Amino acid sequence: MNNKILGEMLDLVNKAKMSDEDKKHYRLLIRFIEERMLKGLRNDPEAMKKLLDSYEKKKEIIKNEDKDAWKKLMEEEEKELEALVNEEK
Repeated sequence: MNNKILGEMLDLVNKAKMSDEDKKHYRLLIRFIEERMLKGLRNDPEAMKKLLDSYEKKKEIIKNEDKDAWKKLMEEEEKELEALVNEEK
């Protein structure tokens, strides 16, 4: 993740009205996501295309306010994530 964006995200967390413990967990989550995403992209060069496709689908679904399509896409992505988690075990 771009250092500027990462810095801004962490700054927002630090300024948020939440407990220090929650802020700590949120900062860890941001770092975890950053590391996992980088690892995933290194291991699967096609992942960038998948991410872009997913983003485009979501934009279109939101634009059309299609709740059924959103639910279907979320179910598909959940299955993909579960498969990735199971691969790592």
